[in-house]
Amino acid sequence: MGSEPSIKTERLLLRPATMDDAQALFRVYSDPLVMREIVEGPRDWQATLQRLRHIVEHQGRYGFSRWAVVERRSGTVIGHAGIQCWPELPYPELAYTLGRQWWGKGYATEAARAWLDYSFRELGLARVMLLVTPTNRASIRVAEKIGMRCAAELSRYDRQYWKYGLDP
Repeated sequence: MGSEPSIKTERLLLRPATMDDAQALFRVYSDPLVMREIVEGPRDWQATLQRLRHIVEHQGRYGFSRWAVVERRSGTVIGHAGIQCWPELPYPELAYTLGRQWWGKGYATEAARAWLDYSFRELGLARVMLLVTPTNRASIRVAEKIGMRCAAELSRYDRQYWKYGLDP
């Protein structure tokens, strides 16, 4: 019997999300400030459960998804980060969403860098992309810190995004 996949960084544990993470992720997903750049906006309890079911199903289908981000020191689930496939996008999308109290600590960069490495080394993906709204300065900085560059603009869900990728 194999163990669950996970990624450990200096301060974080990234592991597949489960329905047991619903309460912790609801605290993140229901915060209007956290979700202001996310197309669906803040989620209520039912929308959180629906999104979490989608994340768990994606993990079962592909062997990866957006995983729970756990602060190792406290054991607290502080958000999600990972890779997700969307039918309308040419490459899997790297994404991260963390609760507001964990902003400004470098956790998003740490999780994104770990996922970028994992996606190429362990998953064997050839390319990934990161979509950022032009007003999301913090996510733009994260993308640049992990070596991604803006490659194009695209429209999705009636919003403009900058598509980031790695230089060839």
